[in-house]
Amino acid sequence: DENLLLNGDFEVGDGKFPVFYEDGSYVQQILEKLEVCEENNISVSFLLSPHYFHESIIDEYGIRRVGFGFHKYDVNSPIARQIMDEHFKNVLNLVKDYTCIANITVSNEPYFRVEECDGLYDERWHQFLEGVYGNIDTLNQTYGSSYKAFSDVPLVQNEKIPAMNYDYWTFNSIQFATWHNYLADLC
Repeated sequence: DENLLLNGDFEVGDGKFPVFYEDGSYVQQILEKLEVCEENNISVSFLLSPHYFHESIIDEYGIRRVGFGFHKYDVNSPIARQIMDEHFKNVLNLVKDYTCIANITVSNEPYFRVEECDGLYDERWHQFLEGVYGNIDTLNQTYGSSYKAFSDVPLVQNEKIPAMNYDYWTFNSIQFATWHNYLADLC
């Protein structure tokens, strides 16, 4: 008769990111909990947690660190994607037969800001703007600005220029949606 709301294991931890425990102990704990759910007809929303990249993996494989937001690594890094591919494949293979899993959540708490990524998205931003406006004169007319080239347009949210703000959020959303589509395709 333990009150799980007061002690639901949420506060217990050892400082490691659980999904990437090297010894697999956390995955074993998840499987044991899924067994309990199976036996007791409890529905589970299964979170794959791609944002829990263990610091040692980022360092060991030289994955570019970015910003201070929710994702602290370059989600488009080929090695990061290879690790995600393997992680999703292995975990999904382990849980595929559990009927208690009602859905799979590829990511939660979605927060991503391209301007926090230390210039990683600048070139794509400039290509995006060129695709939208065709030439710098059209962009300048729309923004009320005097940029000489698309490469001069900073990748920042600018609420004082509504069109630039709209472009920023559209671009940011496309980048994050592309990553989520990649994750969904892994499932």
